[in-house]
Amino acid sequence: MLYDAVAVLVSAEGASALSRESAAKDFVNDAFAHCKFIAYSADAMALFEKAGLAGDLDAGCLELNAPKDAAKFVASCRDLRFWEREPNVKMA
Repeated sequence: MLYDAVAVLVSAEGASALSRESAAKDFVNDAFAHCKFIAYSADAMALFEKAGLAGDLDAGCLELNAPKDAAKFVASCRDLRFWEREPNVKMA
């Protein structure tokens, strides 16, 4: 499976369920480690916390609160990756 960006748009209940799934935690960690742009709803923070990412979210991770945020995310994806993250993930 190949993808260039991730959108984690979940309800609080969905995020709670996903945060108990190792595959879901691996998925968001892999997306982060591969410098992919990540869009997310506020409720997704529960998953990011369980995955150990909550404190590491950077400018390549965009919370979607309004329609204009989605447009900003799509525009960001034109760069394919958030390369500024790469030095930080290689140190982990």
